[in-house]
Amino acid sequence: MRENNGFGDTIAVRHEIEEIVIFEVTETELDVLQRYSVIDIYFDIAIATTTLFLSSGVSLFAIDFTKQAKWVDVLYVSICIASVLTAASAWFLWGFTKNGKKDLIEKIKSRKAKKSDDTTE
Repeated sequence: MRENNGFGDTIAVRHEIEEIVIFEVTETELDVLQRYSVIDIYFDIAIATTTLFLSSGVSLFAIDFTKQAKWVDVLYVSICIASVLTAASAWFLWGFTKNGKKDLIEKIKSRKAKKSDDTTE
């Protein structure tokens, strides 16, 4: 236990791990998994552009464009079209890459485990 500058004592509780499962992974599989972690940004882009599309789409129906300049109408319609196209592309790319990552992880997990006879205690 150590003193914690007047905020009480800090207690560390350690639980034993009875078994650790180690999976063998090739260098190529690691590269693929790293690439997929970068590609997951498609999901973030899809969410952001979907909300942008929904908010600009609702604004199209809420704003009285007869009292606004013509460029405001063009701007909102352009934002709507661009955001729906970007959102659809990002959702498609995310869905396509998500399945490949899941399949690779299942392939790694399905490998037969090798029993180790090393018992150095």
